[in-house]
Amino acid sequence: RIVVVESVIHTIAWTIPAVADRGWKGVFKSLIGTPFITSGLVGTLAMVVLLIASVSPVRHAFYETFLNLHIFLALVVFVCTWIHCATASVPGGLPQLSWIMGIMTLWFADRFARFFRLAYNNWSKKGFTDAFCEAMPGEVTRVTLKLPRYKTISPGTHAYLRFSGMKSWESHPFSIAWVEHSPDHLLPTYEKDEPVHGVLDKNQARTSVTFVIGAQTGLTRQLFAKAQMSPGGITIRAAMEGPYAGHHNLDSYGHLLLFAGSTGITHQLSYLKHHLEGYNAGTVATRRLTLVWIIREYESLEWVRPYMDSILRIPNRQDILRIQVFVTRPQNARDVMASSTTVKLFPGRPNIPLLVSKEVQE
Repeated sequence: RIVVVESVIHTIAWTIPAVADRGWKGVFKSLIGTPFITSGLVGTLAMVVLLIASVSPVRHAFYETFLNLHIFLALVVFVCTWIHCATASVPGGLPQLSWIMGIMTLWFADRFARFFRLAYNNWSKKGFTDAFCEAMPGEVTRVTLKLPRYKTISPGTHAYLRFSGMKSWESHPFSIAWVEHSPDHLLPTYEKDEPVHGVLDKNQARTSVTFVIGAQTGLTRQLFAKAQMSPGGITIRAAMEGPYAGHHNLDSYGHLLLFAGSTGITHQLSYLKHHLEGYNAGTVATRRLTLVWIIREYESLEWVRPYMDSILRIPNRQDILRIQVFVTRPQNARDVMASSTTVKLFPGRPNIPLLVSKEVQE
């Protein structure tokens, strides 16, 4: 915003003496016929449009439009600034020319790096990334991406997804719920190296990444509608950019209390698996792990049932793991009667302060 204000002031400061000297006719002639002036005007107008489009109500109502417009207009501003500095009457251009050259180099390097990472993640000699999409209760789509290569993914990460045939130019961020690595069964037997002593050969492995996506508007609604048309799920070409984040390492904490609401379970699920496996391997300090998950209906458990089953099969999980599921709108009271040593279901909303207090005391 400061840059836009300074650019507008800079333009006004040039316009006032220019009008006094040459009149409006002379100013318009300079704006059209002089690259130095024209580039300055176009760059300033581009920044003003960027400022208007970044206002919170506009940005949230048309986020994807804002994002694509932001990238395009940012490029326009860079190019205009370069031309403005290079075409000045000063010999060798304005002193700021070297700065804008450096900025544009970094900008294009970032674009190229993201494109390269996108291509690397989603293509190999094994093929391209495919996404298996299943419509779940509560207007949720469970999406499992089969990457064509092995990919190391840390807990608490997210990735940007693109789907073929559904606004492919848009990428949306979603939390990663589950990660599994498996041998590539598409290769002929003589080309596969079987795991030795349970160690997976990363060169011959693929990674499956699962997301739980609530249907809101736009792409997520379109994705759910398409998956809903096929009861057995659909497979479409997709691409994953990431993962990002994952910088919050919780391995040194002896007591973890994780909260999740609805599809927010995706973020916490990856920590459960990581810390249970770390407990068995002796690589984490965790000695008590509690998950509190709040959902509207009992059927929402289907979103992550296969992964919860895998977690409950991890050896020694009963030593440290406790899961409390609160169903705020149970259709049948008997649905929330079932419980075990590890998993307990409750009707209604949790008393967060009381839960935290009990965890601290224990």
